[in-house]
Amino acid sequence: MRLLNFNVEAQCVPSRAAVLTGRYAVRTGNGSAPRETPLYGLTPWEYTLPEMLADAGYATAMFGKWRLG
Repeated sequence: MRLLNFNVEAQCVPSRAAVLTGRYAVRTGNGSAPRETPLYGLTPWEYTLPEMLADAGYATAMFGKWRLG
């Protein structure tokens, strides 16, 4: 599969959350990156695409800046 188009958000955290989960950024709970609290990021129950692929026997990796809060 070759993915050729990805629409990003104005901030980096929502875009990264969308790539990892396959959801729209607003549906990941990371529609913005609040600066006044350190309590944000993916919820513990979120099932990410790399986790799904690992369950199917694939090895995945991400390189670079992938901080989600």
